Amino acid sequence: MQKNLLFRKKAIDKMTSPEQLNDYLRGTNISLWLILGAVIVLLIGFGVWGTFGRLETRLNVVAISWNGEIEAFVKEDDISGISVGQKVYVDGTEHKVLTISEQVVSAQTHFSNDMVHLEGLAAQDMYYVLDLSGSLPEGAYDAAIVKEEHPPLSLLFD
Repeated sequence: MQKNLLFRKKAIDKMTSPEQLNDYLRGTNISLWLILGAVIVLLIGFGVWGTFGRLETRLNVVAISWNGEIEAFVKEDDISGISVGQKVYVDGTEHKVLTISEQVVSAQTHFSNDMVHLEGLAAQDMYYVLDLSGSLPEGAYDAAIVKEEHPPLSLLFD
């Protein structure tokens, strides 16, 4: 009865000879493991950022603090997508939209001509006035209204 061998006799002879035994053992290069580890860390980081991070669409406006209130001025064309309760960043701090004026006003009727020029508002443009939460020292500030907010991965899967 013939012995049923899984491997060829020539291959078995090569494996059993002591001088060729080390030829079949190969170590992996440490740089390959480092590259693999870096790729895995990057993929995990991208997944965490994509899930928990936020991409915001912002509208830059002028905010003025006076008489203990903060008012932001939004051009008539830019008011769509803005509602009460939205986040507004004024001078790096977060505020909320409390109210939005029903009527548009010109900056010239709301302020003196000198004030309009100093604040960078166009006198002929029409603005909605947004009352914001919180208080700041009197003055003019750059503000950004967050119109939309999405996790980054939602842009890939929508």
